[in-house]
Amino acid sequence: MVDSSEPASDSEGIFSHAFSPRIVDIHFSDENQSQGYKFEVRITHFHLLGAGFMDSVLEVWLEGSLVKKIEPPLLSPREFQQALKQYYRERIVRKNETSGKGEVPIAILERFLAGIQEQISERGSDRASPALIRTSDRLQAQFELQKQDRWSHSLVILGRYHKRRSDFLGGDLTGFGDAAFGYTTGRVAAPFLKELSEDALGVDRVGDMEIFAVADGHHGSRSSELAICKLLELFRLGYGEGDDERPEESVPRFLVNAFFRCHKTIRTDLKSESSMTSLVAAVRKGSRLWWASISDSFIFRQDGLQVSRINRDLGFEVAGKNLSIWLGDKQFHPRYIDSGYEDVHDRSFFLATDGILTHPKYRVRTLVSQLSSEDNLDFLSRKITEDYATSGNDNTSFILLRGS
Repeated sequence: MVDSSEPASDSEGIFSHAFSPRIVDIHFSDENQSQGYKFEVRITHFHLLGAGFMDSVLEVWLEGSLVKKIEPPLLSPREFQQALKQYYRERIVRKNETSGKGEVPIAILERFLAGIQEQISERGSDRASPALIRTSDRLQAQFELQKQDRWSHSLVILGRYHKRRSDFLGGDLTGFGDAAFGYTTGRVAAPFLKELSEDALGVDRVGDMEIFAVADGHHGSRSSELAICKLLELFRLGYGEGDDERPEESVPRFLVNAFFRCHKTIRTDLKSESSMTSLVAAVRKGSRLWWASISDSFIFRQDGLQVSRINRDLGFEVAGKNLSIWLGDKQFHPRYIDSGYEDVHDRSFFLATDGILTHPKYRVRTLVSQLSSEDNLDFLSRKITEDYATSGNDNTSFILLRGS
């Protein structure tokens, strides 16, 4: 697990989008379809040494629908693709503009966007079975990326680290007792203007108290990332040494207040009317579990042979678009937060985003029962996560908390 003595910086990562390179315009520099296309791209990017923004002109060679070379190499193919998507969104979709003289025709731009997306997704296929998608559990790579971003939490899985189709992570939570997790971007990718993953998942421990949370944003992953990071930050601040208040009183109040703080942070820092998120969180201490939720992420309880959802669904599918409530929604009110207390002994609890309902093979109640009774929890949770990565119809994340 990640162990860093330095506190996580909210400004790192969360506000990185503001400093990402932007395309000002893009033109044909030379057109030779037999050799591939060469574009001349003018960008605005943040220059670290100069501590400010500057303009640069790049030459980008594309062969077929793939990036062959970028000169000077100020951007990676992934960063170029992200900047190109932003340019397409602002110039073509939002303003409904057409290509000007010398500019890249819209049809070619759209084709390259789709091709670059395939390139950076790093999908491999077996030549005998072209439909076979290779997946990989990227747990160690995940931790290395988090170290670079200085996240000090034991486990923070954020959407920005997982942009490839069929990415997945899964396994038991070492050091957290009988607990396992799964995280995937899902098999079916949305159109190239939408992020592949909008889920976030977080786990942390302070003393003998543990917190587990999953979130699912819409219209971008920033809200779910921010909600998880803020929740874990508040948990560390609220349950440090010297806190003598009884958990029966402090934890329920903490969860409701933390949800409200996450909502305020999304509204204030993102300044977005569209990026909002669901959130379900549980705090465990010994055999006691306190939980809270909002919108359409779920918490299920398994008691013997009975598996039941114990929170309300306030998402689009059940409540309807005009009645659904999310963190970041201007209609948000603390009364929409569901919360409760449970005895963990001889019970299991399953926190999950709504993508858990979309697999053609798995049913949630069967899934929970299977995980709750499995001896090799690490193997099974990885196997299930991989199945969701290759066959699920939506990205999903889950955490299983198994009672003694």
